[in-house]
Amino acid sequence: MFGRFKKNRKKEFSYSPEEMKEKLEVLEDAISDVGYWNWWTADFPKLIMLEFGGTQIWTKPNDNESPSGQIGITFQNPYSVSFLTREQYKRDTPENWADLLHNDKLDQPEIEHGQFTFTDLELIEQIIKESKKVETVFGNKPTDPDFKNAEFKFGFWAINFGCVISCESVNVVSHDGEISLDEVENRKDKWWKYWKEYWEKRDSNNPLPKDYACEVTIPAGQKITIKE
Repeated sequence: MFGRFKKNRKKEFSYSPEEMKEKLEVLEDAISDVGYWNWWTADFPKLIMLEFGGTQIWTKPNDNESPSGQIGITFQNPYSVSFLTREQYKRDTPENWADLLHNDKLDQPEIEHGQFTFTDLELIEQIIKESKKVETVFGNKPTDPDFKNAEFKFGFWAINFGCVISCESVNVVSHDGEISLDEVENRKDKWWKYWKEYWEKRDSNNPLPKDYACEVTIPAGQKITIKE
């Protein structure tokens, strides 16, 4: 089931609503700034997991490689899961794109910054309204009144592809195992320290291994040298 990640442990959160919102906003930003939707898998009715790459969350790299930046979000005990298509008749939007993404046969769509949220119900509702096609693969439709009453609501766009989910709980996992929401913030800070080192060494005689997320997160005023 979790072939790409170590199996997560279900963990109860003990945050106030305000603390939870702040921590989820950190997670939103770390994934959506330059990230992309990499994969998904499901084991209904227990969970669905979405995998994202290019995140600004530190993950332990293999030798002579950059950090993968890949994390999975598991949505436990979902009430509603729908895949959304923004422009279903465009030539570059195949009808069965969700199956293709699940089977690693679709180019990973980049997340649209500002259109990725665990915390903004109005934005989620707007995402649903923008959809030309809504494919509910589990539970109730996202327009059902009970959708917004769930403990967790989530929605995003990645180019023409999107997803909205309501569920009981959310966990973050990586190749190292589960990442608590407190640890997400620490790992984001660690990633930015790594990013600083990456750019300090980028054009030196001892550069770090090439990293997608660092390359597209360009320092202000930086003159870029493209190496063949």
